[in-house]
This record gives sequence, C-alpha cells and structure tokens, in this order.
Amino acid sequence: MGDIAGPRAVLHSFSRRHLATFCQGLYEESARYRDFMGWEMPWYSAPKESLDTLLVGRQVGMMHIVCYLRQGPKVFETYWTMTEGLDAVLTRKKRERPPIEPIFDGKRQAQLIALACSKPPTGRARWTIRLLAEHVVERKIVETAHFNTVARALKKTTSNRT
Repeated sequence: MGDIAGPRAVLHSFSRRHLATFCQGLYEESARYRDFMGWEMPWYSAPKESLDTLLVGRQVGMMHIVCYLRQGPKVFETYWTMTEGLDAVLTRKKRERPPIEPIFDGKRQAQLIALACSKPPTGRARWTIRLLAEHVVERKIVETAHFNTVARALKKTTSNRT
C-alpha cells in the first residue's frame, strides 16, 4: 500500500468500521513486521508531516497504537496505548467485576407494575415514582430502590399510569 497522502484521507474513505494501521518510518520495514506477526489489516506508512497530527503531542519515534472511529465526515480518536500492543485493540477487555444484577428482575418488575396499578395509599390521588420507590422497600419487594431505578423499570413496560 505504501506511503499515502494523509492518514485522515484513508480514514475518511472507509464506509464501515475498519482497522487501519499507520506506521512511522518506511513502509517496507514496517510491512515486514506486519507480515511476521501475521496481521492482515490495511497497513500504511504515515508521512512525517502527519505524525504530529496523528500522535497529538505523543513522542514521535515510539511505538503507538492509536484507534480512530469515523462518524460521517468526522474522525475521532477512541483509544491509544504504548504498552498493551495490538491485541488490546483487537480483543475485548475482560471485566474487572461482574455486571450488576438488575434490581427489578421479571418477578419484581411484575410486583412493581401491580403496585403502580393498584389503588394509591389513603390521602393520595395517585402513585408517584418516589412513593412507589418507598413502598417497594416497605413491602420487601426489593431491599433498596432509588426512584430513578423505579422509573426505568416502569418505562420498560407499556404502563403509563405513573
């Protein structure tokens, strides 16, 4: 592929998500490294005058892996590393902690909806989100519930009584 007029021109030419590598230095030298590693992504040699734009203050001459995302006419830098290598870009990062279980699973959400559709407490004309949050805890449907969590749980349904 050789030297190019400008790395951003290549990024703008992609119509979908692509990984392209812009190396510093001569194409022939870095292409040998790409071939040795068995990588098949597009490989370009970035001209010296483009390095300041691509590396944005990072040290020219050092190994950088920088990822860009194109959305319409705009190109955004999304990730960069000097230590993790290309595998960090190509593989999904393992979570440090497991995902948080939803507070309102199917059964609890059904109980919340039933509560929201029931007659409101004495002295109230209707249920409010904050009142529902208090009552799901009082009735031991859930241990704790922020009113925003209750609102999101109800928003997922077709119920619009609150």
